[in-house]
Amino acid sequence: MADEDAFDLSKISIEPIRRKPGRLIQFCGHPEIDDWVERAAYDEHLDGRRRVYCAYMDELEQPVAIYSLLMEVVTVRRPKPIAGVRLTEPFPALGIGYLAVGKQMQRRKLGSLMLADALQRAVALADQVAFPAVKLRAAEPWLIDYYGQRSFLQFDQEDTHRMLVPTRTLIDEARKAADAATHRL
Repeated sequence: MADEDAFDLSKISIEPIRRKPGRLIQFCGHPEIDDWVERAAYDEHLDGRRRVYCAYMDELEQPVAIYSLLMEVVTVRRPKPIAGVRLTEPFPALGIGYLAVGKQMQRRKLGSLMLADALQRAVALADQVAFPAVKLRAAEPWLIDYYGQRSFLQFDQEDTHRMLVPTRTLIDEARKAADAATHRL
């Protein structure tokens, strides 16, 4: 890939995983995620344990980025209050799992595109299935600030990498964005 500034995100299509990726040498450089992409992502998508979405470029058959969505029951041992509410009961959440960008494509805003796609799918799903939050786990410490800027909140004092955003917040943000787009017309 040429320089980062020349990269065109419009060449990317995000769709369900097409096939088993095969042997990828260090997809993103995070061993647990690399192993999951190579060994389990496609099978877990086919058997319904999670929905796996990949970013593909026209000229490449291999995914250049990946994430999954799955329903989870979230428990919190040492909850942090969120907006004055203490999370004490297990609750259902839509989990964003293993959001990763291939090593060759990192630092090109593809991770932001994948997160936006996942959150857009969450808002669409919220019309059909009730879940109070979308949850993820920041794989690296610097991602805590990144996700925090996108409305995610830390909710577990024991594991500060666990973050969530209330579904209502996502719906409200989507509605505001749609209203703003309508007013620009």
